[in-house]
Amino acid sequence: MSVTEGVALAVADAVWSEIRSAGHASDEHLSILETLFGKNMLRACKILDEGGVRRVTGAPSGRSVFLVVGESKRKEEYICFPEHLCTCYSFFYDIVGRGQQLCCKHQLAARLAEAVSKHQEIEIAILSARQPATHLAFMESCYDNSSSFTMPLQYSGVWINPHMLKKGSGWREANHELLKDV
Repeated sequence: MSVTEGVALAVADAVWSEIRSAGHASDEHLSILETLFGKNMLRACKILDEGGVRRVTGAPSGRSVFLVVGESKRKEEYICFPEHLCTCYSFFYDIVGRGQQLCCKHQLAARLAEAVSKHQEIEIAILSARQPATHLAFMESCYDNSSSFTMPLQYSGVWINPHMLKKGSGWREANHELLKDV
C-alpha cells in the first residue's frame, strides 16, 4: 500500500467514525467519501437507498458478515467484510489485481449501512460447525432463491453449488441424494 493510499484510508476511517457518532451521513461526509472513492461511493449510496444491504450475525459468537446486492439485473448478492474483502469480480480485478481502487462499491455500501444502521439484520444460531444442514438452513433463510447465491460451498470434502439445491418445505429431504455423502 502506498503512502497516499494509507492517508486516504486514514481519512476515510475518520469520516466513518464521525458518521457512526452522528448516526447519519452529512453532505460534507458524503462529499469527502466521494472524493476518496469516486463513482463507487455514488453506487454504494444507490445500493443502500434500495435496501440492498443485510448483515448476518452468528449467535453466540456475534461475528457478522454483510450480504450486499449488486447492480446487475440478476441482483446477485456478494459476501462482504467491509474493511477486508468482497466476493465481487471488481474486488479481485480492480483492487487486488490492478490496485486501481481502495475498495469496491459493495464494501462502501456495507460500511455506510453499518455506520448509519440502515441494513436488515439476520441472526443465525449455528449449533455445530460440523452440521452441513445448519449451513444449508442459513442459505435457506437468507435467500428467496438459492440460485442467487453464487459461491460453491464445501462440506466434508464435497463441493455443493447452491444452484443445485431444491427449494421448498422439506428441502433437506428433497436434497437427500445430493447431500448423502455430506
